[in-house]
Amino acid sequence: MLRLTDRLQVMADCIRETESVCDIGTDHGYLGIYLKEKNLERTIILTDVSRPSLEKARSNVKKLSSYELDLRLGNGLEVLKESETDVITIAGMGGLLMCDILACDLHKAHSFSRYVLQPRNHAGNLRHYLLSNGFVIEREHLVKEGRFICEILEVSNGTSEVPEFSPESIEMEIPESTVHMKSPLVKDYLSRKLSREKRVLFNLYASTHISKEKVELTKHNIAYINSLIDRL
Repeated sequence: MLRLTDRLQVMADCIRETESVCDIGTDHGYLGIYLKEKNLERTIILTDVSRPSLEKARSNVKKLSSYELDLRLGNGLEVLKESETDVITIAGMGGLLMCDILACDLHKAHSFSRYVLQPRNHAGNLRHYLLSNGFVIEREHLVKEGRFICEILEVSNGTSEVPEFSPESIEMEIPESTVHMKSPLVKDYLSRKLSREKRVLFNLYASTHISKEKVELTKHNIAYINSLIDRL
């Protein structure tokens, strides 16, 4: 069986063997190939807005498997019918782009049962959008790939309280629930976030024109992250 990277393996582990899947922005197509190998009966759709990327996936399907997968060229959910698969996976792109993909047709977006999302950045904006638009974040995972710690969100349809914090707030970027994650990476993840905020504060003080507002915000961020670390 195809061996996945740790990041893609965690995403694959979030998907039940009976669920059909569409992998949006599939690139190499490895996740879809792996999931098909686990259950040859289920539907797997691979999509990408880039023709070269989709052809790369097509080549890998032919090289690594003895079966056909449904490959479609197009943007986001546009190439899918409503409820065509159980799960939508999106990995390796920014959280803001993920928000755009869902927002392009929110009605269609809600026709799929679940999502497994791995934002490359702006995870806080993505969380805020999901919770404000009829989605529930069921579980979150951390996984290390190279020098990065990646976040993976399992999402379903449902009603959530609209967040009281702004999309860019530290509370959305690092939710309080992080301290309850059963992952050995939590402490390292929080320490990295804390180091980043301390660098921001250092640079603010070194600036010729100090923004008191940014200084206070960064101090708040540092205090918030420290409070989470203290709860571990």
